[in-house]
Amino acid sequence: IAAQSPAAPPPATVATQPPAPAKSHVASAASPWVDVCTDLLAAIENQKGIMGFRNRLVKAGFRCGQPIVKCSKGGYYEISVPLTFPCCYDVAGKDYASNQDMLRSKPQLVKYFEACLALAQSGGAYRTQSERDEERRAAMESSDDDDDDDDAAPAPAP
Repeated sequence: IAAQSPAAPPPATVATQPPAPAKSHVASAASPWVDVCTDLLAAIENQKGIMGFRNRLVKAGFRCGQPIVKCSKGGYYEISVPLTFPCCYDVAGKDYASNQDMLRSKPQLVKYFEACLALAQSGGAYRTQSERDEERRAAMESSDDDDDDDDAAPAPAP
């Protein structure tokens, strides 16, 4: 009888993407952001763009950057959702090639509000913008720690 060969070690795991973030909140019609999204969605329907909507967003807790006026398109500004609202990236931003964590147009705002309301209707799980921001900060700090070149002393001159 042949001796059994030792079991081969398990294959090394190759990390292709970071693990999916935990979504620790469950949306419902009672979620505190539902009324805000409902009101803002109704109000923005009558707007041509977002330039006249900035004060209303700020009063609702959104953070708005300085307006950038473009003559042909009217203008825009960067809009960050309140920290306790569903994460912009998860709800609407991941579908865009850039500016995935902020909104800059009426169609993007409408998409965000509609997606938040759909999330509340479905009772889906979500993470807050605050949680997304913290995960991004931690990932940036981790990538800074992994880069030994920044910490190395300069090579001596030849």
